[in-house]
Amino acid sequence: MSNVTRLAAVALFWAAVLAWLWLREVRARTRSQRINQAMSELSLAEQALGQARQHAEQGALDQAMESFQLCLRHLACVREVSPLPPDKRERSAFIIAHHGCGWILAQRGDHEGAIREYKIALHEEEHAADVGSWDLLCFNLAQSLATLGRLEEATRYAELSVKEAEKRGHTALAIQALRNLAHNQIALRHWDAATQTLHRCITLLEQPPAADAESRAAAYLDLGRALEGGGRLKEALRAYRRALHLLRGTANEEYRPAIMHLIGQAQFALGRYDGALFHYGKVLAYLQQARRIDDVATVYSEIACVKFCRGHLSDAAADFRRSLAASLLLDDKQSAQKALLCIGGVVAAIRGVGTDGAVPLPAPPQGDLLPGSDRE
Repeated sequence: MSNVTRLAAVALFWAAVLAWLWLREVRARTRSQRINQAMSELSLAEQALGQARQHAEQGALDQAMESFQLCLRHLACVREVSPLPPDKRERSAFIIAHHGCGWILAQRGDHEGAIREYKIALHEEEHAADVGSWDLLCFNLAQSLATLGRLEEATRYAELSVKEAEKRGHTALAIQALRNLAHNQIALRHWDAATQTLHRCITLLEQPPAADAESRAAAYLDLGRALEGGGRLKEALRAYRRALHLLRGTANEEYRPAIMHLIGQAQFALGRYDGALFHYGKVLAYLQQARRIDDVATVYSEIACVKFCRGHLSDAAADFRRSLAASLLLDDKQSAQKALLCIGGVVAAIRGVGTDGAVPLPAPPQGDLLPGSDRE
């Protein structure tokens, strides 16, 4: 090979080396520029996230939603330009923004949209290095699912929320999650599971320093419902009485008559007629004083049923007539019809009409006087 050829080969070699070095430098600069651009977008995303939180705390939900969505747009830019995989800082902002959007949608009543946002956040959480919001996300998701009647799925996420909250030491959230889980289990008529859940909840509530009396009373009230639903009436009575005792002297003492009503119903089911009449009488006195005529008709019917079972037929007929009068005053035709049917049954019994000719006495009304009750 001639010297000229060797020199040309060497020149080509070094030209290639220089070109490779130049290309590597260009790529490094481009990578650095993309990283800097991503970091700038991430800073803007975090700034929007801070504004969203501030708006949410002030109750300005429309502005909060706009800021959360702005945060997500900046995060989309980060993922488009960054040559690096998402880090904890980026994932955390992504999760919080979708969680916040879901929460606002739930406040607006759009639970389908809320569920979609929560599940996006949960999917991201599965790949994150524990940003610490799994328990709250599952809690909010379970609430939206339950609101839509998707109780089985809501129960699964409520159980996850309880597990994660207890593991992280988030006692207050664990208590709320346990109560929500119990409500789902009661709605599904999983009485034993609900009873176990509420015992766990009460254990946490009564750990020093004990929670406020109202919170403990609410848990005991739920426990009574679960026990009663499972046929454990004597235990349910003890739970109701504990709730009644805890509410004495509190700001929510007006709920005591509603709990007395539950106690009266349980005692009637146990055949404890004197106790049932005592508590129904207390409830009736409260309702008359509070002028709650709509509930007066129900309680008069229940009192009449107790008296009928005790054989006090004339007194039972008189109370059914009082129930009828209250129903007519409210123009409640369905309740009035039931009261008339009951009066007919009592009159037939007084006259000694045989079984073939007697009008059957309907079962006592089922339900309670608690606001928003879904008791069946």
